[in-house]
Amino acid sequence: MASISPIFDEKGVITHFVGVREEIQKQKQLQEELANIAQLEKVARDRAEQANSAKSEFLASMSHEIRTPLNAVIGMSDLLAETSLDAEQSGYLSVINSAGETLQGLIDDILDLSKIEAGMLRLDSTPFDLRESVRQLTDIISLKASMKGVTFSSAVNSDIPDWLMGDSLRLRQVLINLVGNAVKFTDRGGSVSLVLEPVRSSDTDVLIKFTVTDTGIGIAPEKLGTIFDNFSQADSSTTRRYGGTGLGLAISRHLVGMMGGEVAVESIPGKGSCFHFTVQFAISSEAAGEHQQRPPTEDMHGRPLSILIVDDNQANRAVLTAYFRRTEHTVECVENGEKALEKIKGGGFDLVFMDMEMPVMDGYTATRLVREWEEETGRDPLPVIALTANALKEDRLRSLDAGCTVHLTKPIKKKRFLEIVAEYGRYQDSEAPGDTKSEPAMGAGSSAGKITVVCDADLEDLIPGYLEDRKVECQSVKNLAVNGDFGMVRTTAHGMKGSGGSYGFPKISEIGRDMEIAAGKGNLDDVLKQIDALDAYLQAVEVRYGE
Repeated sequence: MASISPIFDEKGVITHFVGVREEIQKQKQLQEELANIAQLEKVARDRAEQANSAKSEFLASMSHEIRTPLNAVIGMSDLLAETSLDAEQSGYLSVINSAGETLQGLIDDILDLSKIEAGMLRLDSTPFDLRESVRQLTDIISLKASMKGVTFSSAVNSDIPDWLMGDSLRLRQVLINLVGNAVKFTDRGGSVSLVLEPVRSSDTDVLIKFTVTDTGIGIAPEKLGTIFDNFSQADSSTTRRYGGTGLGLAISRHLVGMMGGEVAVESIPGKGSCFHFTVQFAISSEAAGEHQQRPPTEDMHGRPLSILIVDDNQANRAVLTAYFRRTEHTVECVENGEKALEKIKGGGFDLVFMDMEMPVMDGYTATRLVREWEEETGRDPLPVIALTANALKEDRLRSLDAGCTVHLTKPIKKKRFLEIVAEYGRYQDSEAPGDTKSEPAMGAGSSAGKITVVCDADLEDLIPGYLEDRKVECQSVKNLAVNGDFGMVRTTAHGMKGSGGSYGFPKISEIGRDMEIAAGKGNLDDVLKQIDALDAYLQAVEVRYGE
């Protein structure tokens, strides 16, 4: 590129010209190179996102395919343990149980890591008893340590408050990973300790240091920088001798980072290791007694129920049916959603366990059709529990959106399975129109005029908005009723009836049902009565989030 400029003398006469030639070829070349780099970066990002999406889909599919047969393995081993076995057979069964639990832990670790990398894992913030959490961990670890001949001890400094705000389940996961590793890599006669100490504290929060020390095999200095990487262990001989995948420390590092801390380690080969991290917790202002859950009932089975099991896997149907062998419940099984729909329309069932991935008709479609049929015929919602190998958060939300009452993940232990059945049996025994008792199976309790409901932690970001919308509905429905628009009242109440159980509030479903009936009859007094009941419930309900 060139430019020419005239030069003038003092009289304004042009005396000569000056030409300037600017070489811009290199500048253009640089701009083209930058544009190419930006395009390459975009392509790389797109490919990385596609790869990550493909990996997530693969992990979800793998989880489903493994969990389905694993449910049969663990379920049958539970049933086998209840039979008469000699010492040799008990030993074989112990190996099967241990292998099943190890495989289940591996699946959970891989899914956790996938969710962390995808930014889908969220931490809860609920009140928890720190000393009780450490005591539970001690009970778990002490047994494993004693079987190996390793001494385990734990100590919580007396200056640390009992009740804190945080994600106790994820904290315990980190501690079990660190302490479990310490026990695994410590030989007979060694020792492992867990110590919790306050670093600093105020009236509102406390910074706690967690230290796990062992006298185990230690870690070579050149390996300290890589042990927190995915699928990493100190060396291949460690894997051969002690087992493991190397995911526990990677997940622990991510979880501690999400809590605002960082895991560090010091180690001497042949003498042991010391892992430590700090996390700051808010101090819970609520009394400990308000967080105690109901003691388990002595009645394990509840009243006899008629139960429908829907699962395309014959082994799973056999396991679940066998779980009821020593109960008074009656059980029927079908292998797809189409047959389930026919059975449910025939009536007589109190509870349905629905697999979600099946041929002919899947569980999502079947459940939606059941809800539509109930709506058309004015029937009360039948509890439909998703029992599926799909374990991701979006899987749970998809089940609830389809109309399932609860989402459970395979494999499921016999004790937990029968506890859920018993809860629904007791709930249906006590249910009555206008009953103000708290929710079933979701872990409800009440104190000081409040109704505490424990809801699924995966719905924490949805439930506050749901409850707020119901509060707004109270006034709008009242206005509609007073103005005689019972058609709109009935429509609103019907939606309330369908949504309450999906979010963990069957009491809201019950009120919606009674309001819908009253609106259908044009009974203003009964509609207003249900609106007042809903308003009182919404004012009294307090939500906690569990697993």
